[in-house]
Amino acid sequence: MNPNPWQVGAWIVAVVGGLTAAALGILQAIQNRQLREKELRWKQAESGKHLIDEIFDEDLSNSATLILDSWDRTYKVPGGDKVKLAWNDVVRALDMKFFDEDNPQNDFVRDCFDMLFYYLDRLEHLIQAGLTTFEDVRLPIEYYVDMLAEREDRTVIEAYIRACKYQKIWKFLDRFPAWAKPPIDK
Repeated sequence: MNPNPWQVGAWIVAVVGGLTAAALGILQAIQNRQLREKELRWKQAESGKHLIDEIFDEDLSNSATLILDSWDRTYKVPGGDKVKLAWNDVVRALDMKFFDEDNPQNDFVRDCFDMLFYYLDRLEHLIQAGLTTFEDVRLPIEYYVDMLAEREDRTVIEAYIRACKYQKIWKFLDRFPAWAKPPIDK
């Protein structure tokens, strides 16, 4: 028995149409996935940028970056007084041996670095949660980490970070080549 040519033609059209629809469906799925991946990357980059912007928008953490960038500058401390800080003043304020000193200048320095270290800890949290990548936040933070890492008194800074109980900041700092080097001994 010979099949009806119309029926064979209909089967061929159905098979070709089904394969074409399946191919188009797969192509659309691939394009949708690529679009979602681009959107995710955009959101990751935006998340990192947002936290970096917060570091520079928040007065205390921004002051910490300025302190690292300029070791002899005048700052307005809470209460309206202006103080000129040299790096030695910063080291003394962060040194655990002098924590009992009641000094608004030391309090200001500690508040600044507390806030900066908080943000660095949060950056690592975002990286570990997959909400940003290290490359998204590496710059400009690398400049400030390098400044911290290259200090002769880095051990004072490390002791202060330990006292603050930030846990994730260590992993974040270790991502930077300058921090991975051992501290310079006096």
